[in-house]
Amino acid sequence: MIPESRAGECASPPEAPFGRVYVEVSGCRLNSCDAWDTLGLLAAGGLAPVSTPGEADWSVLFTCGVTSRGQARSRKAARSLLKRTEGRVVVSGCAARLFPEDYEEAGGRLLLAPTIPEVVSRLLGGEPDCGCFPPPSPHLSGATRARLKIQDGCSNGCSYCVVPAARGASRSLPSRLVRERAGLLAAAGFREIVLTGADLASWNDPGTGEDLAAMAVALSGELGEGCRLRLGSLEPRNLTARFFELLAGARICRHFHIPVQSGSPSVLEAMGRGGDPGRAVALAWEHFPGANIGIDLISGFPGESDDDFARTLDLVDSAPLGYLHVFPFSPRPGTRAAEMGGQVPGEVGLARASLLGVRGRLIRERYRRSWLGRPARALVEGRLSGGARIAMSDNYIPVRVPAGAREGEMVDVVFAEENIAWER
Repeated sequence: MIPESRAGECASPPEAPFGRVYVEVSGCRLNSCDAWDTLGLLAAGGLAPVSTPGEADWSVLFTCGVTSRGQARSRKAARSLLKRTEGRVVVSGCAARLFPEDYEEAGGRLLLAPTIPEVVSRLLGGEPDCGCFPPPSPHLSGATRARLKIQDGCSNGCSYCVVPAARGASRSLPSRLVRERAGLLAAAGFREIVLTGADLASWNDPGTGEDLAAMAVALSGELGEGCRLRLGSLEPRNLTARFFELLAGARICRHFHIPVQSGSPSVLEAMGRGGDPGRAVALAWEHFPGANIGIDLISGFPGESDDDFARTLDLVDSAPLGYLHVFPFSPRPGTRAAEMGGQVPGEVGLARASLLGVRGRLIRERYRRSWLGRPARALVEGRLSGGARIAMSDNYIPVRVPAGAREGEMVDVVFAEENIAWER
């Protein structure tokens, strides 16, 4: 765990130069959270946020290196930014730390700053003591949802994963600061707060040992009905019966995302994960019947046989799921899995991912249809579908709402064939 002073306090930045800043994300939702936090720090330091890189003196790109596809997309995004702006481009995030050679100097306009403090230092000068948990900025407010990063890094050591190398060991924001910052976000107008982390389920208060479920119960009570609480991705190894029993007493969204990764015990053992692949899903459903439960799956992991893949299909077909996120195995330099024997041919991994993708589309439609005719509360967003605003229910079903619905408004909906945004 990091010391509380590093986790919670950010020294005042030095007097900033006049300028405009644009921030772009290529990668995961944790990257989006880091980008939002960084933009808040830069705005507080005197830089003016702008909506396009063409307007910016500085453009900051948060990159992904977790998969080869994410790495390639990040390289492409950096090249694109250099073409769309005459200002300088700062590359941050996982790929900037893991693959700095991907970002060679481009006429002196491209700079590397892998961490949030390094970005702030590059643009504002000085040595800001922000740690990896910058406080919410009063310069940024909103009417819909905010992501609050309360945990970063990972200590699990899965054989395929570069997150520990990119983000370091697991560390948690103290409970006092989590609750304080969530309160600030609610006061700023956000109607939903998503607790986020690289390994969110491992969160615990570095002083008291309070765990995520206990903290979420207390926080949801403090937020009240005016702002709902959603949990980000939850690693299954920390999801016990007690965890869900405690959560059942919280006012949280009925939506859980669990990176199961495989239905085969032998593949999970090779991944360094182990355990019963369906247990966490079953526990979530037992304590939150009707919840929307999504899982991550990796196809084509080294040594994955046809029988192993059949076990994953069995899990998908039998578990009470609402959607799938599927990734073909991507060997990452420096990981144990990249050097394992029994590497599955790429075309086999892609074919298995495609088959899982078909299953996933059917599962998503089946789950949404199970809610037809049933009521829910939904938060109106700025997005549009078919000319109508989208609202997201607490169980993660997007619906189109009638004209006149305002962004940030909580509305009562009844799910119907004609109002569900099936394409999303």
